[in-house]
Amino acid sequence: MLINPVSLIKVVYMIEVLSIESECKRLNSKLKKTTINRKLIYSLNKIEKDSLILSNILINFIAMIRFQKSIFILKLVLNHN
Repeated sequence: MLINPVSLIKVVYMIEVLSIESECKRLNSKLKKTTINRKLIYSLNKIEKDSLILSNILINFIAMIRFQKSIFILKLVLNHN
């Protein structure tokens, strides 16, 4: 059975994006649970809203780096056989 490489690439990339997004949400949740100061929470929420576009760019950048690593490993495996 042949696997479409473009589809495989899209799936690997989306897995990386979802992984990073869930990691960010988990860390954000953990930070909010440990923070007592209400002003700090308010500031974090404001920063979070203000930096949504930047965080999406950062998430895509990190996903692209992880994606490149995955493609490199995939190439090694395919070339080995």
